[in-house]
Amino acid sequence: MTAPLTLAATGHPTIVSLTFDDGLMQSAAIAPLLDTGLKATFYINSNAIRPSGSPDNNDFLTKQELDTLFYRGYDIGGHTIDHVDLATLSETAQRRAICDDLKTLRQWYGEAVYSFAYPFASTGPATRDIVAGGCPGTYGPLHRPLGKYESARSVGASGDCSTCPPAEALPPSDPYFLYSNDSVIATDSLATLQRHVTTAEAHGGWVTLVFHKVCDDCDLYSVKQDTLVRFLFWLKGRAARGTAVRTIHQVMVGDYPGAAPTAAPSARP
Repeated sequence: MTAPLTLAATGHPTIVSLTFDDGLMQSAAIAPLLDTGLKATFYINSNAIRPSGSPDNNDFLTKQELDTLFYRGYDIGGHTIDHVDLATLSETAQRRAICDDLKTLRQWYGEAVYSFAYPFASTGPATRDIVAGGCPGTYGPLHRPLGKYESARSVGASGDCSTCPPAEALPPSDPYFLYSNDSVIATDSLATLQRHVTTAEAHGGWVTLVFHKVCDDCDLYSVKQDTLVRFLFWLKGRAARGTAVRTIHQVMVGDYPGAAPTAAPSARP
């Protein structure tokens, strides 16, 4: 995937968004995030979240862990029911996978569910419009409308190729196809993660990093816990250079240095 160089946002501040996909083997990310105070967006498949049990970094997050993140100001977003490849499904099946997930998240967190990510970064001809068009039906005892997500993140097309811009533009050109760096993989070093940020700092713009499992060489799509911890504390220190860390929702409503917020972000339903 490539993107036009015009996406670079020279003159803007540098904003970093930390995103975690799937909710599997991510318990080890919670403590360093809370310790640093850096906010992140967790894209989860709601049917995979464990309703109870103890934190276990070999399993999916528990509902209690998700609640802790949500009420500390983290962005909890949708990632479909069953982590399906949307491009392979009919429009009806795509809408069901997207909206069944959103309905559960609305029941948990009310209207304070804003963000979506395409599983496998896979979309068909109608997928973007399905997400942007919103979901039919209602949720909860008051039968509130399900509504829609305010954004949808893909993977790739910024920062990782010779023809890609170093960062997504601020504001983004298409809220329902947000660019990011390629997913972090097990061979990525601390220096690699740092370079994503420092390269963007030379231009300005929005850097979105995509993490999956937090473990030591357990999977290609993973990051070592020690690497993540060191990166988060390093990233926190970049605030002195004007680099800010924001959730996807915060960026979408303009809650970052140099922009006027369009709405007050909320972490409560």
